[in-house]
Amino acid sequence: MTEETTFYFRVFTFPCLSAFLDNYE
Repeated sequence: MTEETTFYFRVFTFPCLSAFLDNYE
């Protein structure tokens, strides 16, 4: 993975993961 791909992946994943954890709790 390139640095750009990793950056966009994190930007996309973290909000989704946070929302998922909020719903899980």
